[in-house]
Amino acid sequence: MDSAAKVFSKEQGTWMEDKPGRFSLRCAGPNAVIAAIDSDRDSDGIWYESWVITLTVIDADRALVRWLRMVNNTNLPLTNPSSRFSYQGVGVLQRGPAPLNAERAKPETIGELLSALCDGGDAKACHTLARAIDNDDPTRAGELRKRACDLGDRSACEAR
Repeated sequence: MDSAAKVFSKEQGTWMEDKPGRFSLRCAGPNAVIAAIDSDRDSDGIWYESWVITLTVIDADRALVRWLRMVNNTNLPLTNPSSRFSYQGVGVLQRGPAPLNAERAKPETIGELLSALCDGGDAKACHTLARAIDNDDPTRAGELRKRACDLGDRSACEAR
């Protein structure tokens, strides 16, 4: 959604938004970087956390993705395992059948989510999906840009 992004994870079968309102998005051709950095205070003191998700389009139905999360609990001693830690993952996102409704269908990939949101009238989702598939399916990308433009996304109109 322009320079903002929403990130979701599935916990115990339920999709939940991670760090609502914190993620930014930057795209260049078939690549995207989604990142968030923030801090807060809890019972252990002040912590700082950053997430970086990078992805590149493989083809019209797949994207290679890497996720990294790093946390620094500055008030905890280094001997505490929670003082500094990191998680990471890598995989391939595979497009599935387009759901009719993002909320009802519970999409499992970024592509499914964008497609469902676009089908539901979200202009920014249509434009973001168009940018993601530009190189692999320019005809479909053009259709998505036109839909985004028709739905009011001026940047999609200019990109056509």
